[in-house]
Parts: sequence; structure tokens; C-alpha cells
Amino acid sequence: MFARGVKPKAAYRYARTMVTGGATRREAIEIIAERDCGHLGTAIEIVDVSEIPTDRTHRNAWRRSANGGPIWIDEEHAQRIDEARMWETFYAKT
Repeated sequence: MFARGVKPKAAYRYARTMVTGGATRREAIEIIAERDCGHLGTAIEIVDVSEIPTDRTHRNAWRRSANGGPIWIDEEHAQRIDEARMWETFYAKT
């Protein structure tokens, strides 16, 4: 884990939990997230699956505030995505 850049505290917490158990499902997810993502940044947030939109048409236009919160669609970016798809369809037909 250290070779991948995992912080020692996260590696220890993960290994200890794997050996001793006793973590709730939520705690286990937090421990795994800390091990796998903690060394990549600090803006890591675990969200419930029900908070993620099911329509992925404008996935690249999804946004969240810097403080987290609900996912919303950036309408300007979504419009650019739609326009690019229309041009792709137009050129595919010609």
C-alpha cells in the first residue's frame, strides 16, 4: 500500500479492520475510501446511491458545490453536449 502512496494511518486502519472486524458497513466504506482515495485529495465525500441521477445523458455536465450538496446539471454545459451530439449525428449521415 505504501508504494501506491497510501498514508500509513489509512493503511494501518484498513489492515486492523480486516484482521479484527467489528466495523459497520458505513465505517467499512469510510475506511476503504480513506485507503483508496485519501492520498489523492481531501474533497472525498461518500454519497448514497439514491442521490446520484439515474439519467446519465449529461453526465459530463453534473456539478456539485465545493461544499458538497446535491448534484445538479450545468445547463450551459449540457447544451454544448447536446449540440456536439447533433453535429456528430449530422456528420455521420453525410
